[in-house]
Amino acid sequence: MNLEPDICWGTVIGGALISGSMVLIPFADREEEEPKNLREGFDLKKRGYADAAMVLVWQIFLVGVIQNAVAGPG
Repeated sequence: MNLEPDICWGTVIGGALISGSMVLIPFADREEEEPKNLREGFDLKKRGYADAAMVLVWQIFLVGVIQNAVAGPG
């Protein structure tokens, strides 16, 4: 497929981090039921690690999009 090594490894590492974060979220959420309001949804004592994992996912998405937009071909 003629992929450059840095692009290929960046994709593999990003995919692994996103997959790991998405698997971690249900286990890191310590609440038994869905939040009833915004305050419960962002309670760092009960959902801190799950929120941090979701922030990691979005950071990887945004860095990938920005890198793709900024980097030139080759």
